[in-house]
Amino acid sequence: MKLLEELAQLCRKIKDGLAAEIEVIERQTPTTLATPKCQSTTKVGQLIKNLSDTTKAADVESLAIITETERFHYETLKRDLASDPAATARALDGRKSRFKDSSRRFKEGT
Repeated sequence: MKLLEELAQLCRKIKDGLAAEIEVIERQTPTTLATPKCQSTTKVGQLIKNLSDTTKAADVESLAIITETERFHYETLKRDLASDPAATARALDGRKSRFKDSSRRFKEGT
């Protein structure tokens, strides 16, 4: 009976030691890997989710390349977000009014 009790105590010590090691490793894990801000359904999300010592540098680098289409999309977004939405709305309302006036005059002229 004493042997089983000692064995159980040893198992608890091993369990506590492993839990402490896991905690140390988890604290060392960068936040970007522990809680990534990208969606797990994207290529980047899949890469981060499956990141290991066998991950090829070329796979990571290929996702870091920005295509011309992506660059154009980024510049468009940057320009759109930098503009004042109220001013843009007023300008579009003005265009809409001018278009309606022109359309009405065209229909009246025919």
